[in-house]
Amino acid sequence: MLYKKFNKLEFISAVATSIFIFLFYFILNFNYLTNWIDEKYDSSTYKNNIENFLKSPDYNKDFQTKYNLFNPHHIAIDWFGMNFYKFLKKNSFSGDLMSALQIKNLFISSLALAVLFFLFYKISKKYLLSFLMITMIGFSCAYWIYSQINDTPLIHSVLLCILFMISINYPYVKNKFIFSIILGVFHAINILFHQSDLIFIFVIVFIILFSDIFRSFFSAAENHNNIIKLKINNSIYFDHKNFTFLFTYFFTLSVIIFSVYYYVGMIYLGLTMNQENAESINYIKDSSYFFNWLILYAKIDYWGKGYEKNTFLSVLDGISAYFYQKDNVDIKYHINLFKFFSKESILPNLIFVFFFTIISSSIIFLKKILKQYNFVIIANIIFILLYISFACWWEPDYREFWVAPMFSIWIFSFFILNFLLNKLEIIKPISYFVIYSFIFFISFFLFYFNFIYFIYPNASRDFRSFDIVNNVKIIK
Repeated sequence: MLYKKFNKLEFISAVATSIFIFLFYFILNFNYLTNWIDEKYDSSTYKNNIENFLKSPDYNKDFQTKYNLFNPHHIAIDWFGMNFYKFLKKNSFSGDLMSALQIKNLFISSLALAVLFFLFYKISKKYLLSFLMITMIGFSCAYWIYSQINDTPLIHSVLLCILFMISINYPYVKNKFIFSIILGVFHAINILFHQSDLIFIFVIVFIILFSDIFRSFFSAAENHNNIIKLKINNSIYFDHKNFTFLFTYFFTLSVIIFSVYYYVGMIYLGLTMNQENAESINYIKDSSYFFNWLILYAKIDYWGKGYEKNTFLSVLDGISAYFYQKDNVDIKYHINLFKFFSKESILPNLIFVFFFTIISSSIIFLKKILKQYNFVIIANIIFILLYISFACWWEPDYREFWVAPMFSIWIFSFFILNFLLNKLEIIKPISYFVIYSFIFFISFFLFYFNFIYFIYPNASRDFRSFDIVNNVKIIK
């Protein structure tokens, strides 16, 4: 079994810690809710779309107001935000619309960290590893700031991460038919929050069709010294019912996605199926044509040019900005292994060493890792390759598009660290101390630098009830 059974004490510990993570992250961020506006002012645009929709009377909403609320690239995000705001207002919330939309993201991000800790712990039975992985994710700059602002990358990315963690349990569930429906519903919701997650279909197809094959193959290989020479015909098991379950998943997904887009586009907005009658909206040619509206962002000549640039440098910019704020802060980060502990270099250096260790360990122990995780690690690698390829193509230098790919990398890192800790059991005290200390220092410096130089200086005092620093200038 991939997910291990908890005893009573472990279950209580997992639930209690998950609740603690949720409350701590939510209260900390609510207390320091940011005034920072994203570089492209998307958060203000989405807020204005909702505000305009709410101001116009229900019986006489103009086409442009309705059109702006339902952006097909992430069709559910503003609708969900609007209804979250209405819910808070009904329950005596006195803040403004933007604050409510920020709290929406914060609630989801805090809950996601709690759920992810529970799942990590249930796989590894390593409390400290699971907890420290959550601190690294939660205090990375992109996750932290997108937890606090009204923008799109956070919700779909955490849903994607949890979808992956659920889907890898497919071979072990008893009722695969119901599970396939659940996967279809969950994935459909994910896509409604961001169209890019349509590409995750390839991961789920692999898991449903090929997980049994790789499980049986690597199970047979456990008692065989050479995987390459293993007789494939005698070691592969395939259940043809998986085609039925794949169809069930795909049918469920398709029905939900088609129904939502058809209803919003054709019935609610009244778009046209005849391109000759289409109008240009928001300066986008023929965007009232239903099939152009479906792929609206692809019709804008802006995104999807990553491979036309210096992709390597753009990727470095995007990924480094995921971990720490580079612009308009009082520190200039850079890697310098010769001045490892300098203020400007210690965080980038630690991050570099961490991922260098993860990559090198995965190469060195590849055969053993495949034996331990088999289809799971292969599905994880497909996940990584798909989303890194998309980010490199779509807009590689903007950290917004690295939030989802980084989840695939965080999960991979978790599996590798769990493997290393199991592998080094023979020198357990030393290996545990070295690995956990290293991860702790990364978490600490992620928190310290991102909080002191970015979160705190931009924090509002509207919801401030405590302060962990009196004056940020003293800390500097």
